[in-house]
Amino acid sequence: MPKGEGCWTRSDASVSSTLRKIQGVNKTSQQIGVLLPEVVSMLHARVAGDTLAVMHESGLTLPQIVVLHILQHHGGQSVGFLGGALRLSPSATSHLVDRLYEMKLVQRSEDPSDRRQKIIAITPKGKKLTVRLADMRAKELATAIAEHIDPSLQEELLRILETVMSVLRTSPRW
Repeated sequence: MPKGEGCWTRSDASVSSTLRKIQGVNKTSQQIGVLLPEVVSMLHARVAGDTLAVMHESGLTLPQIVVLHILQHHGGQSVGFLGGALRLSPSATSHLVDRLYEMKLVQRSEDPSDRRQKIIAITPKGKKLTVRLADMRAKELATAIAEHIDPSLQEELLRILETVMSVLRTSPRW
């Protein structure tokens, strides 16, 4: 059986249809593009409990968590940048930011280069929440991996992920 075949959780017809829609990259990249979200989905399905409980407890939506993550890792950003990253309208983004501001998870300040714009930054309370979620998620994923993946495969996966992360970190797009 060729590499990448027989490992899909979706039907062969569904996978073939998706692969045909991916143009401009080699077959291996196409297969990774389909398989990686499936792996992530399977892991999320097995470990989402505690993380979802914290999301529910804090009253946050997934887009709000994504904004906090962006601010945590990339510093203060404009509402326009956040909206573009989430592909939300300006009004939807403003509403999302307003809610985070009301919860004291973000703060607003004037953009020194354009006083009409506001820069949104994460607060210490927002950082604490994102760290809590990240720690919980890491624990859930590590437990699932330890329970379901052979140690030698874990080591191989770790080497591959470290290499991929190194490349992505140096890529101008990231």
